[in-house]
Amino acid sequence: LNVLAARRGTPNVFVADPLTAFAPFDGQLVRLRATADAYSVVPAAPAEATAFWAEHRPSVTVLHPPDPDFRALVDLHDIPSATASDRGAAIGRFGGKVTGLATLYTTLDPAYQTAGFGVPVAHYLEFMASNSWELVLDGQPQVISFADTISLWLADPNFRSDSALRRGHLAALAAAMLQRGAVPPALRAALQAQISATFGDPAVMVRFRSSSNVEDGLDFNGAGLYSSVSACALDEPGADGPSACDPDKKRRTVAAAIKEVWASLWQLGAFEEREYYQIDHARAAMGVLVSLRHEDERANGVAFTGNPADARDGRYTINVQAGEVDVVSPPP
Repeated sequence: LNVLAARRGTPNVFVADPLTAFAPFDGQLVRLRATADAYSVVPAAPAEATAFWAEHRPSVTVLHPPDPDFRALVDLHDIPSATASDRGAAIGRFGGKVTGLATLYTTLDPAYQTAGFGVPVAHYLEFMASNSWELVLDGQPQVISFADTISLWLADPNFRSDSALRRGHLAALAAAMLQRGAVPPALRAALQAQISATFGDPAVMVRFRSSSNVEDGLDFNGAGLYSSVSACALDEPGADGPSACDPDKKRRTVAAAIKEVWASLWQLGAFEEREYYQIDHARAAMGVLVSLRHEDERANGVAFTGNPADARDGRYTINVQAGEVDVVSPPP
């Protein structure tokens, strides 16, 4: 929240009981003003809001569209990142998180590196194009791919203007991706083999981390928008039971994990943040960073080689909290 609010210049204040405080304004267009010691909420007219958004709303271009052809799973140390052209190509193939870590590893002391590899966005694109569900279009049920569904919704003015409609549609799509979507057996086998090769043991719990081509960038960091999920190469689909990698955890297959990361591209919060930045959703795709799952962590956080709130400030910015706490949604 600190990172996102600072980056886009929106108020970041503590409200003791927000559901009660904002209940009188439910469903209304309002202006929120915040100072160092107080805030106010007042109704706003559509014309006032439109003028404000036109002045303040950023516009971010997707500079590195997804590469639909590159499909190899690649160790972080083998991803070219020496030049801007190399890094741009890598973002289009693997997304921002994989590319950032591969770049960091060219200078970081190996003592502080952890093994990992990148899963190209091409596998996400194939998943979206090859899996379908049933939608009612013009009053008639039709079977349509996940990819074509997104295209239809993006062209629908009602979807773009009605947040309640978007919430329902996107939640249904994410559920369909998780429950109905099929990951190709060849990709499942490749992931299992690469985990064994990269980490030296198929029985090690790994983390599938989001790495879209529209995150970890200078103009759009996407902090906290997407999902990261643990997986075990030895876990197979079936009834619930302990994981072969960690008996204290439930079974977690690589197919289930990668689908959850892919589906997070279309979570409501992620969509709304991209929409605010006027990012072309049709040019967004999800790669995956596969690295070790760590237990008993001393701290969690994010770091920027600059100040995300002020491009003129060259100081590094680190937002960190102590302990093994989820950095995206920590407890109070």
